[in-house]
Amino acid sequence: MHIHVITHALDDFDGHDHYMLAPIVAAMREDGHTVSFGRGVEESPPPADLAIMHVDLTVVPPEYREYAAQFPRCANLAVDDISKRRISDAVLTPDSDWTGRVMVKANLNCSGIPERRRGLVSRLRNASALPGKPAQYATYRSFAAVPPAIRDDPELIVERFVPEKVGDFFTCRFWTFSGEAERCTQVFTQQGPIVKASGLSHFEYCEVPEAMREKRAQLGFDYGKFDFVIHDGEVILLDANKTPGTPPVSNKSQWPIDYARGLIGLVE
Repeated sequence: MHIHVITHALDDFDGHDHYMLAPIVAAMREDGHTVSFGRGVEESPPPADLAIMHVDLTVVPPEYREYAAQFPRCANLAVDDISKRRISDAVLTPDSDWTGRVMVKANLNCSGIPERRRGLVSRLRNASALPGKPAQYATYRSFAAVPPAIRDDPELIVERFVPEKVGDFFTCRFWTFSGEAERCTQVFTQQGPIVKASGLSHFEYCEVPEAMREKRAQLGFDYGKFDFVIHDGEVILLDANKTPGTPPVSNKSQWPIDYARGLIGLVE
């Protein structure tokens, strides 16, 4: 089978191993499949059984979606916008009745770093560097306490502050999937409510709530990663990524094979 990976014109994916897709591609090739990479859109798509949309931007430009639609099957063709304002279940609006603590984040995925790295934006507000807020993310006691200049900034979003805690640990759940292949891990840290890959204490495998499966179907994801918590019994999606990095905790010997076959299974 021939698989074609669609990347942005300013990307140089092939040979970079920080993406989750890199070891998956290696596993595809070891399994006898041909994998090619395209940077930008071409006049006519190469003959391929499966395309994988891997444009590492928050919003996929329309010309890439039009190009990808020419393939017989394209993974993540329907995923064109992963901004927090569209993805997050915790986003607040001025008429929300939430009275608890809130957190300010950048609307763009990964604080807009992919856009900045490619020189596609000249200026972006970064929620982790707001004046007087040295913490990784700015938090406030309520939505009303957020300064209007921040609250009304289209580059930022305000979310309910909904940490999940188990005993002395703060925790978050990471669900990665590739076709029907999947792994869901619950990671734990004692370094504060913002759970990141660095500073993890331990992890456990966990079940995927039906609410997340419904969200995946709604958003049209064939491949990617969801970050979510369960706060007071509510399953809350915080982030979704269509070009995720390599999972921080995984069985490195087996998951790329499973995920490669999961993507191949989209057309078999």
